[in-house]
Amino acid sequence: MNKLFRRFVTLVLSVGPGIFAIGYTLGTGSVTSMSKAGSQFGFQLLWVLALSCVFSGVLMEAAGRYALVTGGTAANGCKRYLPGGKWLSIIMVVGVVIGQWFCLSGLVGLSSSAVYEGLRLFVPSLSESAYWPVLGIAIVILVAMYGLLWHGGYSFFEKILVLFVTLLGVSFLLSMFVVMPSAAEIATGLLPTIPEVPGSMLMIAAFVGTTMAAPTFVVRPLLVKSKGWTEKDMLHQRRDAIVGATLMFILSGSIMACAAGALHSRGFEVNDVLDMVITLEPVAGRFAVAFFLLGTLSAGLSSIFPICMVAPLLVGDYQNGEFDSRSKTFRILCAVACLLGLTVPVLGANPIVAQILTQVAQVFVLPLVIVVFATLVNKQDLMGEHRAGILLNAGLSIAFVFSLIISFIAIKGLGALLSSSVVTDESTALIPPESWMVCVTDQRYTQVGGGERIYSNARPGALLAINAAALPQLEVKHLASIPTSLIGPPTSVAITPNNRYALVTAAMQVDPNNSQKQIPDTRLSVVSLSDEVPTIVQSIELGFQPSGVDINAAGTRALVANRADGTVSLIEIMDSPEPVHLLGTFSVASPESSVSHVVFSPNGQRALITLNKADAVLYVSVENDEVNVLQRIEGRDGPYAADFSPEGGLAVIGNVDDGTVTVLKVEVDHVEAYDTIPIGILAEGVDISPDGRWLAVNCLDNSNQSPENPAYRSSGMVMLLERQGSTFVACDLIRVGGIPQAAVFTPDSRYLGVASNTEQDIRFYEISKHRLRDTRINVACPGGPAAMRIANHF
Repeated sequence: MNKLFRRFVTLVLSVGPGIFAIGYTLGTGSVTSMSKAGSQFGFQLLWVLALSCVFSGVLMEAAGRYALVTGGTAANGCKRYLPGGKWLSIIMVVGVVIGQWFCLSGLVGLSSSAVYEGLRLFVPSLSESAYWPVLGIAIVILVAMYGLLWHGGYSFFEKILVLFVTLLGVSFLLSMFVVMPSAAEIATGLLPTIPEVPGSMLMIAAFVGTTMAAPTFVVRPLLVKSKGWTEKDMLHQRRDAIVGATLMFILSGSIMACAAGALHSRGFEVNDVLDMVITLEPVAGRFAVAFFLLGTLSAGLSSIFPICMVAPLLVGDYQNGEFDSRSKTFRILCAVACLLGLTVPVLGANPIVAQILTQVAQVFVLPLVIVVFATLVNKQDLMGEHRAGILLNAGLSIAFVFSLIISFIAIKGLGALLSSSVVTDESTALIPPESWMVCVTDQRYTQVGGGERIYSNARPGALLAINAAALPQLEVKHLASIPTSLIGPPTSVAITPNNRYALVTAAMQVDPNNSQKQIPDTRLSVVSLSDEVPTIVQSIELGFQPSGVDINAAGTRALVANRADGTVSLIEIMDSPEPVHLLGTFSVASPESSVSHVVFSPNGQRALITLNKADAVLYVSVENDEVNVLQRIEGRDGPYAADFSPEGGLAVIGNVDDGTVTVLKVEVDHVEAYDTIPIGILAEGVDISPDGRWLAVNCLDNSNQSPENPAYRSSGMVMLLERQGSTFVACDLIRVGGIPQAAVFTPDSRYLGVASNTEQDIRFYEISKHRLRDTRINVACPGGPAAMRIANHF
């Protein structure tokens, strides 16, 4: 390791103007893009990075060669030697400066956030509210940077960048070795493929925007001149370009490898600086995370420093082709850049989103920069014997085509982003003023403390209804006595779309002949939610052990899974004193299969049925008041709960024994398993948010074991995942009360209610910036929660 470190430092010290290239390209912009891409796609976009670094080396060679031979600079040379050069030069300078200034604000935001999250890592008592601390850190960083810019010259600036790049390089390489992925994984990333998920186009454009950064090439001739190199240093310049491009690939690749090894394999995606801290810490420990954050900060500083200089550098280039760090213009423009750098921290914007969008914007000026250099290095009267040859021209031509393709990809990605941002979510617009989240509890049976036991003072179950539309204000109703059971999936209650009735199944009851034994029940209760106190208005008999229940979007039919006899019951729902009527009971599997839950598709004509003990799922038609099996899907261990996405194109199955979620692609008469997402031990429930964006999965995580069991944990966990195309990607994981029986979204998809059987309460979390934030809203329950639902909002 020491030998590797010495070689890396020697390599960095051998770079001259190329160190500025690393500074411009390998900032927190690269950290952002590489971390997000590595966490989301693994190594699938490594080929984009490789091509970008190769073409960067080609462009640095062209820019450096032009400077050594002519003594000229990019903007000034364009103005003097190209047709319409004055306006082309102005467009190039303005495009680069504006792009870099926008980029600067995202860099400052990321660097400040990295510092604060690093502090919170070692001082957990620091507030989660980061606005004022991050803004203060941003001001300190920019004041320090301006102080260095005020007093320095080229050699001083180069030394500062060597320090920052060395720190970031060592930090990221160490982090990578902690979670080193296999060589086979890395090799597959060199095969060109584009992920078929939303956002992949923007990520590719951001890759190129941060690696083939236009200012790297525009500023290089000026830096080569400032270094004092002449035509005699042609080999030095070429080596500098090659080493600079190689370092870009190694360091950027190490960031991607770190994110892919630590996060992608576990299903996590980076959306926030805090994501890397939270998800990397359990794998690598606090000090490895501290190294990663040190690298992030060093990357930010290595980019902030040269970006602050880009405007005065290019203005000087355009005017006379000179670099004067002591001039009044230099200091004024650096001050303007520093003030603009506070934009993201002042607005409190997500720096990762801002950073990626500004990187995408960089690609549009790149084709112009390539054309300018390709034209200049091919002018015989300027370049003489050093005019570009076949290899350099081939490289420049391919780079130009590549830049056009990436610009097209960026336009498509931005178009998709804009179109998705203006779609109105009709599901949340139709939320009624009373929208009940109904929880039923079991007051006679428990699994708390390990094993199973029936209370000596066993009482019937209870029901409470929380008006989810009123949150964060609490409006709660209680029904003191109703037949319920903890046994079964957390879906033994369903609410009609008009929020008038709740259907509650009772899977088990105490044996009248043995108070310490349970036997299957057969009852379904209909509860009116319209009155101040919920009331049971009807009770009907179904098959043995009725468990999961669901109501169609029209509110006219319900399906119930009868777990102990392999059947499902189809029920008609009416507006009458006795609201439900049994239409029929249909055999779908053997009693041993354990028919656990049934869920309607949004159109009400299809349904999914989980067979818990048979490790299978049935896709059935529900037409003409008949239930017919269309397809049997052999699946993972213990399929239990299930849910459809609002548009019906996807469904998810929680595999309680396997600790995974299966994602199904849904067609009219066919479904297929598309993805399997690892979650955790005993994945009890699944719920897709009404807007279709989020998926919540609650896991018991051995909190139902005896405290004497080495595997016991006092808390359960909930994972939040975000939809990405035809699957879901994890973005947060929180510890919650023991035996979390259900996790259910509110109708506006803003909150998540989590019901803990151990704590006998429901806690609400707000979804904010891809994270679950504890609202401190807590509702005590009479007994241990068994199931919880809201009405379908298809």
